[in-house]
Amino acid sequence: MSLITFLDTATNELNITEYRVLEKVINIIHQTGERFNENKFKEVIKGDLDLFIINELIKHEILIKSLLCECTTNDISAFIGHEDKFCPTCSKSVLDNNHEIIDYYAIKEKSKIESLLNELSLKEYVIGFTMGNLTDLIKRKESIVPFIGSGVSIPLDLPSWGSMIRDLKDNMEEMFQPAFLRYIDTGNYLKALTYLKENSLLDTNQIKEKIYEEFEKTPKDILYREDSNYPDLYKLKPPFYITTNYDNFLTDYISKVEKNVTVPYTWKDIINTQNLISENKKRVFHIHGHIQKQDTMIVTDEDYIELYDQTNLKDKLLGIMGSNHLLFIGFSFNDEFFKRLYIDIISSIKGIHYIILPNISLENAKKISAEAPGLRIIGINVQKDEKGKYIVQDYVRGVRTIINTLIIQE
Repeated sequence: MSLITFLDTATNELNITEYRVLEKVINIIHQTGERFNENKFKEVIKGDLDLFIINELIKHEILIKSLLCECTTNDISAFIGHEDKFCPTCSKSVLDNNHEIIDYYAIKEKSKIESLLNELSLKEYVIGFTMGNLTDLIKRKESIVPFIGSGVSIPLDLPSWGSMIRDLKDNMEEMFQPAFLRYIDTGNYLKALTYLKENSLLDTNQIKEKIYEEFEKTPKDILYREDSNYPDLYKLKPPFYITTNYDNFLTDYISKVEKNVTVPYTWKDIINTQNLISENKKRVFHIHGHIQKQDTMIVTDEDYIELYDQTNLKDKLLGIMGSNHLLFIGFSFNDEFFKRLYIDIISSIKGIHYIILPNISLENAKKISAEAPGLRIIGINVQKDEKGKYIVQDYVRGVRTIINTLIIQE
């Protein structure tokens, strides 16, 4: 029996793709480990689909049933064959009262399953006409610097820019609210907050405080969730990261798995750009400030203009980037804020850069390429729910496919 035969049977019976079948197998392995007992076996069965897949894995000899013999005489456990009648530790019958036999299961060919899953995930997620750009990105993987937007944080239940500031409309008279909401709906968030400041009693510091309050609502177990791309970004192991996000969750994650604690940087913290690269501490560079330093947060047009026109940020970006290539993740090109950001940065650093976009059409890809010189698009297929909204977990898997492909390529 073989993995291919198993896949043929499962895809025909379940009417789903090979990728979805293997994804389910990997999920089972993650829940159980590579070897597990009968009780764990029962825990992972959530329905008929799980039961069918597990039974087929056993039938095709990918999931191997074994026996654990617990010897109370010697207080030792050992795995035995189904035909074995005597304990390997005390040489007595395994059927007497001094022994307990427990059913165990062990997965075979885990590495082969993971390799095939990654191969199939490319077919499942990467939009065909952008595959050439992914191939091009792979060639440049040693010089990639992730540039992270709010879309990476949304799966962690962090609010998007739009949802974060939408309720601030209540600080304005009703006559001003429609224009405020239009700015949000078109992705012009800085303009929206500038408009809010001009037509309410809120000043810049109060707006920052409101945003801080939204972040404080974030669940405390956020770093332990599997449905995010933060672990994937860490595995990519670039020398540093750049983000427009205020949250420090990537830094927090890195600090939990690295021995040397790293701290987030704002543009004010960077004195020597060469040190940022050579120290290789995987620092997160928050170009628009972060939540623990509210005075550094960029929230209005006035803040933005001051940052890009009246500081040496562009000079620092030039020093940081050198010959690196940005990989934009969690941005939408429909977002006016991102377009403006890209133009301001790329006008300084030039070069070839990449962006991961969900469900992009060829027509829109060509339009973006014309508007954003040097920006190469990698499209991913992302499922939508019944309301037509992207399923965030599927977006996470699509981004993970791109990152895993970069990691495993030699």
